[in-house]
Parts: sequence; C-alpha cells; structure tokens
Amino acid sequence: MALVGFCGSRSFPASFAPLVSRVVCSVLSSRRSLAVGCCVGADASVLGAVLAAGVAPRLSVFAAFGPISPPWPARYVSAPGASSSVSAVSGVAGALTAGASVSWWAGGGPSVPLAGRLASRSSALVSAVAASGAGRGFVGFVSSPCPVGLSPSLSPSVCFPGSGSGSWSSLALAAGLGLPVVVFPVPPSGYRPSPDLPASWPGSWVRLVGA
Repeated sequence: MALVGFCGSRSFPASFAPLVSRVVCSVLSSRRSLAVGCCVGADASVLGAVLAAGVAPRLSVFAAFGPISPPWPARYVSAPGASSSVSAVSGVAGALTAGASVSWWAGGGPSVPLAGRLASRSSALVSAVAASGAGRGFVGFVSSPCPVGLSPSLSPSVCFPGSGSGSWSSLALAAGLGLPVVVFPVPPSGYRPSPDLPASWPGSWVRLVGA
C-alpha cells in the first residue's frame, strides 16, 4: 500500500485548513494511505481532516511521545514526553480511538531530548513512506523559506542538522530518498511573498494545476 506522508509548520495558519482538507481528500480518493507526525499546526490539521473524512484506519501517526492516558475520550488527556506547546495530544488520541495506527516514541524514548525526538520521529516517518508501495510521496505545508545550505540527502543527520526548519528537513530527506515532494507555501497572515521554493535542489518544481 502506498503511503503519502505529510509535514508542516507548527505555526500553521488556520486559514489554510481548507487547503489541507482538499489535499487529504485528494490522496484518499486515490486509494492511498496517509502518514503524519504528532505536532500542533499542520500535523493537527491533517489529523482533523482525516477524522472528518471518517477514514482514520488509513492513517499512520508517528508520535514523539508515549501512550496516552487516560483512555480517550476524556476531558483531559496526557502523554509521557509530550510538550504542552508542541504536541497535539488530543488530536492523536482522537485518531487512535477512531482506528489510526500510532507509533509511540517514534523518535526515541524519554531520555532523548524533545528536539532530538522530533527530528528522529520525522526521519522515521519519511523512511516509512519511502519503504511503501508505488504511488508514495510526501507533502509539506511550509510557512518559511528553506534554510540556506539545506539540500536533499540520503542521510538523516545531514537533513536534520539540529537547527532550522523541521518541515524542510523532512522534505529534503524525502527528496533525497527519491520521493516526489509537493510543497504548499502557507505564509502567515499579512506576510508576502510566499516562501520561495529552493532553486538549488536537484530536479525541477512544477506548479500544480489549479493550485
């Protein structure tokens, strides 16, 4: 089964949620499955779109924290290793209850610092997509330009140098592993122009029809 992975900014503008829903529905209509991380922002928007479509069993979630407690639904939920400002605990809990597959501690155990866990979780997500069937790909919703010097590589350590944009790092690893990548600039309200696509990357960028 082909997987399409998703990543994006934690400061994802809510005004772009309808775009995420359209992209998610497009992937679902092609009979492919989805994979996403565990953070607020774009990840949470993807989780919400999948739940709204009623197809959580076709979703794989890569979480940088441990199993959620108490069992969902509950007024408040928590998870070991989660961050109140970064982790979409409730969104992951809802997806799990609806039938999604969740990989807990996907970036390493609680002894690994959060930043390292997030990077390793993203690397695990990209690698899982790359190992899936024909039709696989990777989608990013980016709110800032690609960091200077970041380019596609087969090496997670090269793509995740410990600074910069996790979304662009995920896209760089995906491209390095040979995945087709689709990038949607989602600039913050009032910010123009939209984030530039990196001209230095191998291959070429093609504008999507109707995008």
